[in-house]
Amino acid sequence: LESASFHRSSAPRGLHQICRMSKPDSWSPSTAAAATDTTSALFTDVCTRLAMVGYGLRLSTLGSLGAEVDCALASVTRVVRSQRVTYHVDEREWSALKGRHIVVTDARVSAVGRSTFTMKKEFAVIGAQGEQRPVLTMATTQAAVDASLRRTVALPCADLLRASARLKVGTPEKEQPPQRPASTFCLPLTARWTESDSLQHINQSQYGVWMEEARATAHAAGAYGLEVGPLALLPPSQLLIEYEGQAVPGDKVLVFTWWSGEAFCFEVEKMASSAPERRLLTRGRLWVDVGMPSKL
Repeated sequence: LESASFHRSSAPRGLHQICRMSKPDSWSPSTAAAATDTTSALFTDVCTRLAMVGYGLRLSTLGSLGAEVDCALASVTRVVRSQRVTYHVDEREWSALKGRHIVVTDARVSAVGRSTFTMKKEFAVIGAQGEQRPVLTMATTQAAVDASLRRTVALPCADLLRASARLKVGTPEKEQPPQRPASTFCLPLTARWTESDSLQHINQSQYGVWMEEARATAHAAGAYGLEVGPLALLPPSQLLIEYEGQAVPGDKVLVFTWWSGEAFCFEVEKMASSAPERRLLTRGRLWVDVGMPSKL
C-alpha cells in the first residue's frame, strides 16, 4: 500500500456507520444503520467523518474493467497504492441515498506503469426514469506484488491494460510530505482483527479511520490550540494518505497528528515488539473548508 486521497467537491456528507463489503456490483447505504444520537453533537460529527472515510476508501472494489481485463487481473496479487475520490453529493444528498444502490456507471484504465496501474470509476444512483445521479468519482492505483505483499513485481498484463486504454507508460507522482514537529500529539492504538481484510493485514480504509479518531481525540484534549481547534470539528474536504508499510492485528501503533498551517497532518508508526525502534506505516494530510461554519 502506498497512498490514498479523496476530495469532497461540496458540503459535508451523510451520516452512516462503517460496514464490511465484499465485491458486489452495487452498494446501498441501507446496509448500515444511520446514526441517530443527537444528544451528543461531537459524537455525531465524528461518526459522520469516520463513516465517510470508510465508505469512500472501500467502494473501489465495485465495478468491472471488462471480462478480458478482469480475467487477467484475477491471477495477479495486488495491493492498493493510492485512491483519489471526489464526492458529488453534499450531506443532505448523501442522506437521501439511504435505500438506494450506488452503481458503477463507467470504469476504465487511466494509467499503466511497470508494476502499477490506475483505474478511474464513476459512481451514481439510478433514478426511477433511468437517469443517473453522480455520487462520486474514484481513481485507484494498484501494484502487482509477490507473496510477501511488500515487494513489487512486473505487471504481467501491462500490455493488455495499456492496449485497452491506449496509454503509454506512466507513474503517478507522490507529493512531498510535511515534516513532523518535535512536539506532537500522539494517540496509541492496537490494531484489531475486525480491522483486517482477506489478506490478513489492516485494511487501507482503517488508516483513515485512525487518523480521524486521532483528530477528534487531539481536539478534545486541546492539542490543536484555540485558533485551530474549531477547524477540527469540520468534515474533510480532501484527504491524502501515503502508505509506507503494513500493520497486522495485534500490532501496537502510534498515531501522531498536528496542524501544518493549512492541513491536519498525520503519521502512523508501528512499535517493535522487542526493540525501541518504530516503523513508519502511513502519512496523511486532511484539509477542511475553512469557510464552512461548524454545526456544533
